[in-house]
Amino acid sequence: MGPTKFFEYLGAPLKNSRWSWGAVRSDGGVFLRTWKDEVRTLGDDTHYLIFNEQPASKGKANLGCNERRRHIDSVIAGAPCFLVMCSAEDVDAHPRRIESFDEKNLIVGGEIVEVEGELWIKADGLASIDAVRTTSARKFGEIENVEVGEKFINRAELAKAGVHPPPVAGISGNKEDGADSIVLSGGYEDDEDLGETIIYTGQGGNESGKQVADQELTRGNKALAISFQRGLPIRVTRGAKHKSQWSPTEGYQYGGLYQVAACWHDRGKSGFKIWRFRLEQIGVSTTQAGDSQSAEPATLNSQGGTSNPSRRKTTTIRVVRDTALSKNLKQYYDYRCQVCDLRLEGPGGAYAEAAHIRPLGRPHNGPDTTDNILCLCPNHHWLFDVGAFGVADDLSLIGMEGNLVSLDGHDIDHEHLNYHRQCICRV
Repeated sequence: MGPTKFFEYLGAPLKNSRWSWGAVRSDGGVFLRTWKDEVRTLGDDTHYLIFNEQPASKGKANLGCNERRRHIDSVIAGAPCFLVMCSAEDVDAHPRRIESFDEKNLIVGGEIVEVEGELWIKADGLASIDAVRTTSARKFGEIENVEVGEKFINRAELAKAGVHPPPVAGISGNKEDGADSIVLSGGYEDDEDLGETIIYTGQGGNESGKQVADQELTRGNKALAISFQRGLPIRVTRGAKHKSQWSPTEGYQYGGLYQVAACWHDRGKSGFKIWRFRLEQIGVSTTQAGDSQSAEPATLNSQGGTSNPSRRKTTTIRVVRDTALSKNLKQYYDYRCQVCDLRLEGPGGAYAEAAHIRPLGRPHNGPDTTDNILCLCPNHHWLFDVGAFGVADDLSLIGMEGNLVSLDGHDIDHEHLNYHRQCICRV
């Protein structure tokens, strides 16, 4: 197949087959055409030329140049990068024509360095075409056949295993899906690692481990904020340069799944604004010893409690049913509750919950279809699930005043409403 078909095969079709030098896949992965002969060694590492500053030109060459700049900006921002290695018919020709290219393997792109106005990208290993094509969707949760405590030689091996795809960035994620993975590599002075709890510093404004500018709630920081709001699991990996008793002596070690329990902004050690995220290991929760044993009625006591609650192992499971249907429905209602019209806004953007009228799973066996889903705020979602109110066929509320808002195009199945009234509603 030719280069154009090859990029389509990778899931990243070229914008223009004549002047595009690369493409971006729907999951954010960047694929760049590079020449096999434009290679050099910097330090002990192999680098390939990805951008050569040329005088401003017009037409197709300028279009390709501008597009390549945008692709490189995405890689610098943390997008995973893969190089399609091409051989030229004539290395002295300008412009060059492709004679052949590697159809079996891609080079995994790493750190980008500038040398005399040229941009060179580090080769971080090889990735088979089949492996790259099957990693197009962002994966949340555990990776098959990867155990907690497993070690990896370098970032390329981490990416190849699917644990942490970006070759350089510490946060894997985007503002649409959230964050699926982070790597602790000792790059931020405000990080705190307590093992089961991690106070993680967001990305940006950092030079050589020192904070030199304020951080913004963008890129990876936004992705972590979205994971916080949606309760998404995050894979955590520690590198040897990360100063912690849980870090490996060399390479990288997978530390398991965590959830973002809180996010906030603060002033860091160097006085700049930073975004901070408290990550709690899934399967470990903070509880007060004996908190479920007392038979005394609950009271508020400012002198009671403890400033250092004990920690006990528990199994924590939060089911996140945020399907494409649910997302579309919430967007359709602009994240406004169909009961109270409340629209919540958090650091990760607008927030609402998808409530199934007839619950999913046994014994109810409700369908995951839009005619069985409501867009509700967290309070009314909980009240609806426990049967504190119901909805009549005319959409008037049972158990509280008001009517359920239903926009044109959202057809609610009255059989599901009837099931909820008969089997769940208690009023």
